[in-house]
Amino acid sequence: MLFKSPSSITQGDLEAVIVANVRESRTLDFKEEYGRVDAGVRRLNDEQKREFLADITAFANTLGGDLVIGVREEGGEAVDLAGLALADPDAELLKLEGIIRDGVEPRIPGVSMAMIALRENRYAIVIRVPRSWIGPHRVIANSKFWARNSAGKYPMDVTELRQAFTYADGLIDKIRNFRTSRLETIAADEGLVPLQDGAKLVLHVIPLSAVTETVQLDFKPNDAGIAPIGTHGGWNPRYALEGLGTYSGPEHGTEGSRAYSLLFRSGVVEAVCCVGHSPDQKQYGVVGSEIEDALVYEVPGYLSRLQKEQVEGPFYLFMSLLGVKDHGLWQQATMQRRIPLKTVRKDTILYPEIVLPLAAMSPQDVKPLCDMLYNTFGFARSSSFHQNGEYARRD
Repeated sequence: MLFKSPSSITQGDLEAVIVANVRESRTLDFKEEYGRVDAGVRRLNDEQKREFLADITAFANTLGGDLVIGVREEGGEAVDLAGLALADPDAELLKLEGIIRDGVEPRIPGVSMAMIALRENRYAIVIRVPRSWIGPHRVIANSKFWARNSAGKYPMDVTELRQAFTYADGLIDKIRNFRTSRLETIAADEGLVPLQDGAKLVLHVIPLSAVTETVQLDFKPNDAGIAPIGTHGGWNPRYALEGLGTYSGPEHGTEGSRAYSLLFRSGVVEAVCCVGHSPDQKQYGVVGSEIEDALVYEVPGYLSRLQKEQVEGPFYLFMSLLGVKDHGLWQQATMQRRIPLKTVRKDTILYPEIVLPLAAMSPQDVKPLCDMLYNTFGFARSSSFHQNGEYARRD
């Protein structure tokens, strides 16, 4: 692997690779060409796409690495910075990104590419593939799994596949167990601050790196933290053993706080908010739009903070409801609350996770959770999305 981020690599760096006759390795591969040239555009047939994806998945399934295109090698040593003639370099990067995105299952998070300009309108391409913790990844077109050693890529055997799947499942179990442990803490009212009684919404964003690496975020004294759910004004910061928290409402009041958020030093985000309502003390319910707004508008802010902290994905988004037995759902806060509600019989609702490969999301990513929320309370689906998938905020 080259010892710079792809975006920082220059022609001089690649020329130094040639001078030193750097050898291919488990984490470095050189290719002089790819595809065939047609009017300045490089086109890949199905076989060439499979070969390209085999190189990419082999890195992801092993230790990660760099694929450098435009460098000629002999006997595994870099000997010439030949470069590629490209009519539209930006379009080439988009094409390769699309091939990787659509040709691999599951998708590989964190792949980065850079186009390095050389002499005479020629270019080199550096593709960095991180080691993946959610593999093994397969090439969809032929369902093959690849790994890599010092001699190059090779198809994984049954034993290697079994080990890879077992390892990946173990990591996911760790994430789910962490969620379970935190829900027990919240249910016992032993979270960041005491909370008001009643139904609660709990959101967890858990980066896979929180269980695969020793991440320690460094919080500055004036760090405002992450805003609690539904907070439109100010909030109170509070440092904790786990990390940096914020909360709305008085910490030591008789009723407790309405919401808090907690950014763990490991990069985990925990956000808890009281969502129970009982206007007449007879019917108890939650407001669907409040929960959906938290998913659509708050979670991107959490991901943005994690991106700023350079926490790597993928990210696992969990939603849970606590204390909702005998509660119904109003679709929005201004609805007539005298309408009989379809209530739930379980006190705790745990929704399945959504995996976000990168620190970004759109409303469509959380639509399945919104639909399941409405299913919980007897509705066919969420009514908060237009036919084109656009989220319609309710007031």
